Amino acid sequence: MYFLMRKYSIFIIIFLFSYLFPNNLIDNFINGKISITDINLESENLNQYQNSLIKGLSDVDGDRAKDYLEDYYNSNDDLYDDIASIKIAEYYYSLGSYLKSSAWYKKVALDYPNSNYSDIAKSYYLNSLVIIGEKDSANFYSQKFKKKKKLNFDDTFFKRKNKNNFSKNVSQDQYSVQLGSFTSYQAAKKMRKVLSSEGFMCRIDEVQRGYETFYSVRIGNFKNKSLATKEQKRLKYRIGIYDSIIIKLN
Repeated sequence: MYFLMRKYSIFIIIFLFSYLFPNNLIDNFINGKISITDINLESENLNQYQNSLIKGLSDVDGDRAKDYLEDYYNSNDDLYDDIASIKIAEYYYSLGSYLKSSAWYKKVALDYPNSNYSDIAKSYYLNSLVIIGEKDSANFYSQKFKKKKKLNFDDTFFKRKNKNNFSKNVSQDQYSVQLGSFTSYQAAKKMRKVLSSEGFMCRIDEVQRGYETFYSVRIGNFKNKSLATKEQKRLKYRIGIYDSIIIKLN
């Protein structure tokens, strides 16, 4: 009986603490001290946007999670804007939408310099710029960031010949097999789903051509054209795709 009463007393204390201090509840969730199963979103003293933040950080559906996080970011509650931004950036980066991911990584890198996510945001921001061909911008921001703090960059993305100039071989991986380029993201997503079901690891790269945005379905980051050609042949034999092209990324 004593242990039962003690258990309920602890539960009541935790409930009252989370009700009076909702930010402590969010901090504990972000830091992994509690899980989503420990939170009752209906009864917790969270406002609409804090609710969206919790959902965005816990939802396994990437598209839906991104929408929740954007809802929080666009609210007046800005206490956790850095983590919302970094998660949105990671979402776009995982899709190969490097133009969009760079914009969100930049927000964290420049707007939240004291954030725990600042260093990783700077690194991935520079990586994203290199991937989309904005090497001059990457060089500029690299120098800007390094004046403030020494960073550890991913050498496979970010190599330089000397202090001021990028190596022409910024990344060892320079070729991809492109299977289609669409003006509709949903169309590109459908093709990626079909290819994934056949065991091909593919991505969607966002490509800007003039004023139009295209979503290109691509496979691989190959260090030479010969390896890309082998993958192209495998596509022909496995699923009968004959109209793919090999593109140079850098």
